[in-house]
Amino acid sequence: MMSWPLAVALAVPIAAGTAIGVSTRDEIDWSSKLRRPSWDPPTWLFGPAWTFLYTLMGYASFRVWSLGGWAAQSQPLTLYLVQLGLNLAWPLIFFRFHRIGLAMLDNLALLAAAAATAASFHTVDQTAAYLLAPYLAWLVFANTLNFTIWRMNPKGGFTGDGPSSGSSGTVPATASLYGEASSSSAKRGRFSGGRSRHALSVTAAAQVGVWHMPVPSSSARGFHSMAKGGLKTAARSTAGAHAQPSLTCAVHKREALWAV
Repeated sequence: MMSWPLAVALAVPIAAGTAIGVSTRDEIDWSSKLRRPSWDPPTWLFGPAWTFLYTLMGYASFRVWSLGGWAAQSQPLTLYLVQLGLNLAWPLIFFRFHRIGLAMLDNLALLAAAAATAASFHTVDQTAAYLLAPYLAWLVFANTLNFTIWRMNPKGGFTGDGPSSGSSGTVPATASLYGEASSSSAKRGRFSGGRSRHALSVTAAAQVGVWHMPVPSSSARGFHSMAKGGLKTAARSTAGAHAQPSLTCAVHKREALWAV
């Protein structure tokens, strides 16, 4: 029959790892858009692999704890908890916050902490240290994979997103046209309201084409509300109008400049 200390030692890493995995599963779509090397393992492999590694890790910690408890083994067990914390932080940094470069630094720190833990375990119980060997081998591979993904996706570094980032603060008009805007759009986009009769010009991002349609001057006062309905709604609401100025939409890629 399994003792409660062993049950706790096994449950802590497995339960914590499972909880972190569940909390980041909504980011699978973002992760699937990353450029990856051809030798990247299939997604289904990671769950069983980490369950196996967490089991070995937990059992190793139990063996060390059983030789005198925390009072006698505080140093190796402290190292064990440090590396476990770094381990659990990685999925949050990589998947939740999309910081590929920062996750790489966490991975390097994790490898160093895990190696120190194994060395400390070895002074207490050699079997416990050997149980961490597969874990160390996997971390070497994980660091190589993390570094490669970071090199292949330079936008997902230490402060940026991966290939398809959302905006942290968009201009309402750009958001209504595309549902999202890049952070550069938020910084560069600007909207000037008022009663000016100057022409409204829009450079919108979508890589679709260029078109021209007339818009009455009175639309300036209600321009923001029209933008909320999207570009197509604005086109229908102004069909048949012949007054100038005009709304010219020149499409480029994912950036919008609004000016009156």
